[in-house]
Amino acid sequence: MAIAALSELAVRRLAGCIRFLSGYRHSVPTGKGLFHSHPGWEIVFHESGCGRLCETNGTQLAFGPGSAAIYPPDLLHTQNMDTPGEDVCIVVAIERPVPSALWRVWNIGKIPDQRILAELVSMSKPHMRITEMRRTIWDHRAASLFLSLLELASQPTAATASIGAAQLYAEEACRIVQEDYRSLAGLSDVAARVGISADYLRHVFKSRYGVGLKEYLIQTRLKRAEDLLLHSKLSAKEVANLCGFSTERYFCTIFRQKNRTTPIAFRKSCQKTSD
Repeated sequence: MAIAALSELAVRRLAGCIRFLSGYRHSVPTGKGLFHSHPGWEIVFHESGCGRLCETNGTQLAFGPGSAAIYPPDLLHTQNMDTPGEDVCIVVAIERPVPSALWRVWNIGKIPDQRILAELVSMSKPHMRITEMRRTIWDHRAASLFLSLLELASQPTAATASIGAAQLYAEEACRIVQEDYRSLAGLSDVAARVGISADYLRHVFKSRYGVGLKEYLIQTRLKRAEDLLLHSKLSAKEVANLCGFSTERYFCTIFRQKNRTTPIAFRKSCQKTSD
């Protein structure tokens, strides 16, 4: 672990030679980006959007809204975006040899500390020419931010942050389906509300629940339809409308595929069994 591997003296020395270089934010469109690098250590906070960090050696790191990473100097990398996003970037320099254990990409995942989030946003805002006194203050802020993020990246939970984020996306999609199955237009509608691409949501949902999201939506609607058929006198058309099926014909087709009978025949069969 990064911080744990360093002595207290080494951390103090590291903090004393961290310098703030620049802070900015920019929009990142959907699609493949251009490979680039930075002369300093780059802290990237993905305020929105999802995609993958790609290195020239083929290494990829998935990220989603609210996650962050630290890239070492001169690392050629790009971002391939599944959905458009907004990035907050802080670049710092370390004016002394850096321990080799630190010289890699650090995946931080979602940042739980609101103080750190506020500092990232504050330091990314355009600022006027500053005095030497204020320069010293900004250097201390940059050192505090860098070490705080490095500590988060060193925690055991950080290694599974991407997995945890993916699970949260899948669980949020599940909740949306359960609550709003009547009005959802489909997978793209759910993905837009979760804030990730449809392809990525399809992947994480199947990994989490073992069933496709589209199929899960149909299953949820059919389960509700069966309940209405058993406990109401609504017609098949009314049941179809209440459960989010586009037409009665489509509802009957899907219902027959699952139950090998029509909705009305299903109702009558269940009523006879209960009598």
